[in-house]
Amino acid sequence: MSYPSMLLKLSHVFYHQPEQVFDLWVDEQHAASWLFGGPDQFTDMIRIDARVGGRFFASGRTGTKAIVHQGQFHVLQRPQQIRFSVSPFPDQMSPDLIQLRFERNPFGCELQLTHQLSSRFYDERPRLIENWTQLFARMALELNDAVTVSARSVSSPALAAAR
Repeated sequence: MSYPSMLLKLSHVFYHQPEQVFDLWVDEQHAASWLFGGPDQFTDMIRIDARVGGRFFASGRTGTKAIVHQGQFHVLQRPQQIRFSVSPFPDQMSPDLIQLRFERNPFGCELQLTHQLSSRFYDERPRLIENWTQLFARMALELNDAVTVSARSVSSPALAAAR
C-alpha cells in the first residue's frame, strides 16, 4: 500500500557559527556524542562517508532495544545545507528525506529541519518532534563542550607562561 508523504518542520537557534553546526552532522566523533545521547541510550557504531552519494550508518541502544539509522547523502554544501535519506531498515521502500538548512543570524546559526516522511506515521508526530527537540539540545551541549575544550587548549599556554 502506498501512503502520501507529510512534512515535519522544526528550527533551532544555536549560538555557534553555521560551519560548527554543519560539522556535527558529518564528523563521526562528534555524532557519536549527540546522536544517541538520551537517557539510557548508548552508541555502538557510527560510520559517515561525508560526500554526495556517501552513506552513513549509526547503531545504538536504548535499554535492550537496538536503534539503527542508515542512509545516503544527496546534498552536502558546507555550511548552507545537507540533504539525506534515512531509514531504519535497509530494504525500506521509501526512506524518509531530511533537509537541513543552516542560516547565519546575529546569534550564530538557525538550523531549519524539514523531515519528509510517510503519512502513515501521522500519529507519531508528537514523538518525532520530541526526538528532534532532544537531539537539538544534545547538539547544543556538544557544541558547548567543543567550545570549552577549544578555549581551554588556547588559554592553557598563556596560563602556563603567566605562572
